[in-house]
Amino acid sequence: MTLDELREATLELDVEERGMLADFIWETCLTPEEREIQEEWLDEAERRLADVRAGRVKTIPWEEVRERLREKYGAPSGSSSRR
Repeated sequence: MTLDELREATLELDVEERGMLADFIWETCLTPEEREIQEEWLDEAERRLADVRAGRVKTIPWEEVRERLREKYGAPSGSSSRR
């Protein structure tokens, strides 16, 4: 199958299937070291989520974080209040 044929076939998949294919392709592009780092970050993210859900950490609303950053570093020129 050529790359062009593969692209055409990919477009026949639904969005979820294309996402699964993209994940598969991405995984095959990683080195063993990158896979290990990715797994470690995933583990860390899961630990942090568990801490939030268990109430062991306090989250800070984005608006408050943004305001703290502006107070500390100042608003960049041409900035807006978009999220």
